[in-house]
Amino acid sequence: MSQSSPGAGGQAEPPVCPRHPDRISYVSCQRCERPVCTECQVPAAVGVHCRDCQRQAAARIAAPKTVVGARLNSGRPVVTFTLMAITVVVFLLQYIPLLRVTEYLALVPGYTFVQPWRLLSAALVHSTQNPMHIGFNLLGLWIFGQYLEPVLGRARFLLSYLVSGLGASTFVVALASLTDDWLVWTVGASGAIFGLFGIALFILVKTRQNMTPMLVLIGLNVVMGFLLPNVSWQAHLGGLITGLIIGLALVKAPAANRSIFQFGAITGLGLVQLAIVYLSFAL
Repeated sequence: MSQSSPGAGGQAEPPVCPRHPDRISYVSCQRCERPVCTECQVPAAVGVHCRDCQRQAAARIAAPKTVVGARLNSGRPVVTFTLMAITVVVFLLQYIPLLRVTEYLALVPGYTFVQPWRLLSAALVHSTQNPMHIGFNLLGLWIFGQYLEPVLGRARFLLSYLVSGLGASTFVVALASLTDDWLVWTVGASGAIFGLFGIALFILVKTRQNMTPMLVLIGLNVVMGFLLPNVSWQAHLGGLITGLIIGLALVKAPAANRSIFQFGAITGLGLVQLAIVYLSFAL
């Protein structure tokens, strides 16, 4: 038979809060049954919980995830807005002749072997003679960025955008090696945005949404790439193919170590593209 320890007067000591030993409390936590003072009480469906039990319960609850395993985030698409801002700043700098921004950043296939940054920087420069060029690309980035960035997560979205742009440039360089168009300049973010098209298709399939508007939009853009002058259909096609591969990797990644698989697959694709670029010079 157990007994309570008697106090100075021979009576059991009153229960006190473990966090605040100077506070007497006859209210107990419904989980651990320890005394809990009014400051440490967390209201529960029945009775109260102490803060320790409440913290442990919250840690056991898995954070909500998107269809590709990214943490659900309802915040602003920071990466999308940052990419748009950088693109606008670079476009304005293109109007300063002394800086020669377009000359240093445009994709020129023959230069990429010794100036590989052009494979990515080409997405930042646009035609200064046709402001609609950057306007349409910014609109596409704004629309698809706001949709995809919360779904993919910021890191996945940024990596996917960069590798899509790299895929567009890779296709241009690879085809230049077959046609000897080594000195044709290519500028614009449309290739990277076509990559977002491809990724969005797989997200729509995964979430069982209506794909018709997306397919029509992609079809129109592909046709325009072949019909309109000074439009690089090579970059569009390369970006789209890259986006489709990335989208497949994102939605088909195994549940175990899903993030590692996704980032590894996208990064590996980028390395393969770089290998294709340098092999193009050896053909």
